[in-house]
Amino acid sequence: MTIICGDMEYQVHKAIVCPRSKYFDAMFSHGMQEKDTSRVDLSDHNPFAVNALIKFLYELDYEASHTTATQLKDTELHSALELESEPYVAPMSTRHKKKHFRKEKWAAKYPSEAPLSAPLTGESLSAAPAPQGETNLLDHCNVYALAEYCQIIELKVLAASKFRSEAEKHWMHPDFFEAIQAVYRTSARNDRLLRDIVVDILHGHKELLDRYEYQEIISQLDVSFELLMKLHQREEWVQNPATDEVIGTCLESTVNDLHDAINAASAAFPLWRAQSGRTRGRNLRRLGDLITENKVDIGRIITAENGKARADAEGEALFSASFFEWFSEEAPRSHGDIVPHMNPQGRIQILKQPIGVCGLITPWNFPMAMGARKIAAALAAGCTVVLKSDGLTPFSSNVLGVLGEMAGIPKGVLNIVTALDNTPKLGLALCESTSVQKISFTGSTRVGKLLMKQSSSALKKLSLELGGNAPFIVFDDADLEIAVSSAIISKYKVSGQTCVCANRFYVHDGIYQRFSQRLVEEVKKFKVGNGSIEAVTHGPLTTSVAKVEEHVKDALRKNAKLLLGGHRLPELGSRFFEPTILGDVDDTMAVMHNETFGPLAALARFNNEEEVIGRANSTEVGLASYLMTADLSRSIRVSERLECGMVALNTGVISDPAAP
Repeated sequence: MTIICGDMEYQVHKAIVCPRSKYFDAMFSHGMQEKDTSRVDLSDHNPFAVNALIKFLYELDYEASHTTATQLKDTELHSALELESEPYVAPMSTRHKKKHFRKEKWAAKYPSEAPLSAPLTGESLSAAPAPQGETNLLDHCNVYALAEYCQIIELKVLAASKFRSEAEKHWMHPDFFEAIQAVYRTSARNDRLLRDIVVDILHGHKELLDRYEYQEIISQLDVSFELLMKLHQREEWVQNPATDEVIGTCLESTVNDLHDAINAASAAFPLWRAQSGRTRGRNLRRLGDLITENKVDIGRIITAENGKARADAEGEALFSASFFEWFSEEAPRSHGDIVPHMNPQGRIQILKQPIGVCGLITPWNFPMAMGARKIAAALAAGCTVVLKSDGLTPFSSNVLGVLGEMAGIPKGVLNIVTALDNTPKLGLALCESTSVQKISFTGSTRVGKLLMKQSSSALKKLSLELGGNAPFIVFDDADLEIAVSSAIISKYKVSGQTCVCANRFYVHDGIYQRFSQRLVEEVKKFKVGNGSIEAVTHGPLTTSVAKVEEHVKDALRKNAKLLLGGHRLPELGSRFFEPTILGDVDDTMAVMHNETFGPLAALARFNNEEEVIGRANSTEVGLASYLMTADLSRSIRVSERLECGMVALNTGVISDPAAP
């Protein structure tokens, strides 16, 4: 409304200038013009009413800094609020002196039909009992509103801090009930400071929500669904797998949260796709640079929640950055093609356009890199994304969101939700959403099949990187040292917890003995322990200790030889297992048919090319293969016959940003 004081007019909300007394309500009613209730003329009144909040600053022990006082003094509002004769309010020139005012004197000089503890608006929406003692909750709301109007951030933050402190002490007091009304009726929807404090208090004292008056007022006020959902969200503990220590908590996202993220991505899509490829590329390049600049801190986060050794964790950070670097350069090259038409006079023009909102689902084993790979490609193409990160490792994914904002990626383009127990519900909602045009998933074959089935009704495009059972083939002409070093990288990186890692080792009988001996020698050099310790090379297992142990026992029962390891390491913790090598393994053993996902290398012998190709292809999955040979013609011949998506030749490294 417009407040008129003499020759001055200024815009201000009624709640800012109206203290908690029906006397002041009456004054405002008297000042309202008949035809325009948005204008209040207080020229005939002592200005102390509009100065009430200035008085509250002193009465509530606000120690305003010189800067704050100067800011307030320089505003138009202050010139209208200054008193000329009221003895109980200090002029601005002396605000640096803390001055107290007695409410008894104030009430005696300006009597009211209601006590000063009456509700802000002079009306009550609850059946709460009469106040027991006084609080300053509503006064702090008023100060906050004044600071918001005057754009004095320092005072606004101070008022919010005092409001939180008061609310934490007096959450049972009826004034807190009134404060909820004041906060939601006088603050803008996007002004979350006081609103979030209210939600935090209600979240910590959910017994209030069982009371009828709270249920009624929450249903009446503009309490957004987003905030209401927080009241019922569950926090998941995030543990360090090396110590089982809780390193933090993360809210479990709900289906409603996911829908909010999808809506945000849908709203942002038209503007993002309209950006040039070079503009999008600059954002991606900046994000990659920020990851590189913060690789040490990111490495600590990855190690803390995933357990991998520091060197591997920092390596993952750099690997993540490489995707943004690569796709920042690919973004400007998303052009189409022109091909001949069967009619010589015609041409066929092919345009590549962003598909829309992409739903991305990533695993815990590479919590940042898998998200980076999917996000970078989608954003470069002009798509917006909703990333569902794994609830075991949420913080690494959240880093991408924080750094993405710093890199200038617009709001709504990159959205992240996290869930553990709610993962099946969120997966189903992503698949069934008509706003999501594509699903990209990295994880188990079982879940991949489920997502494909759930997406069928919406005819979504899917990109699935599923479980692996990669063969590692060593021919007798292979370079022994290259073969051993490649085996160590492909099998024991991140303690064997990768989809593309070697699982079945087929070693030619002519080189088997030498290969197994050298492999044992190198693996003995590993140091297992807490990944945060610099000398440690291999950390704990996140989920698969029991599975590794069962595969070892099964193989030994069937006459495999234990060449190294084979046991848990309880002295280190519940999730540690020795780097293990089994020899003379045959195809009847579980380790040859099921992905182990742990530090277990199973060595089997073979005699000829046809035999090993047949055994290597005898699996339901075909993600990756490794081939060690010095014969060029054999490398081409065998690679083409291996039924898998990727073949690494004389190397243990198979992943690269440029690989499709």
